[in-house]
Amino acid sequence: MQTELVIFDCDGVLVDSEALGNRVLVEFVAEFGLALELEEAILLFKGCKMADCVAVIEQRLL
Repeated sequence: MQTELVIFDCDGVLVDSEALGNRVLVEFVAEFGLALELEEAILLFKGCKMADCVAVIEQRLL
């Protein structure tokens, strides 16, 4: 049987990846000395573009 369709879940339609993405972001910024709680990251970054998240992180690292 040949595959006719592949669905990529890029915006949380099939899997809620927002919490997982924020968890990874929190761990990553900790490596640069920014202590950020998961709940705070979700509040700050939910629905945001990565460029906007990076801008917030840059400001907090100053």
